[in-house]
Amino acid sequence: MKRKKIFLLLSLLIIILGLVIFLFSQKEKRFANIYLGGKIIRAEIVKRQREMAVGLSKYDDLNENQGMLFIFPVKMKPGFWMKNMKFAIDIIWLNENKIVDLTANLLPPIGDDLRVYYPKEPVNKVLEVKAGFINRNNLKIGEEIIIK
Repeated sequence: MKRKKIFLLLSLLIIILGLVIFLFSQKEKRFANIYLGGKIIRAEIVKRQREMAVGLSKYDDLNENQGMLFIFPVKMKPGFWMKNMKFAIDIIWLNENKIVDLTANLLPPIGDDLRVYYPKEPVNKVLEVKAGFINRNNLKIGEEIIIK
């Protein structure tokens, strides 16, 4: 009887430990290397609505080679805002792996000025990078990028 209780308790602990490991592994950030403008950007990949709403506002700043890649399940004209942002960014709008629009040097909002930015045509990916990246690297609409 005592061995049976110990066995059940150990089994329960193993199941709980397995669940904890599974849940933590699901929250692990995924990253992609993006090749554009002769540079490599290490971009955090976000696909969930909750992650997209927060976006880069969880960071105090970005390095020149950092970014965030938003991936949408279908092509659309998503709206992006600068809520709670602490630094300026550029937005690179992508249809598959082709640049279809560029929005440069977006400043953090002042007060309640939450302007929403949209691409000119439907996209399925959006890359946010540190402000000035588009101009420093002479990015143009129509350029192809590589995502690995």
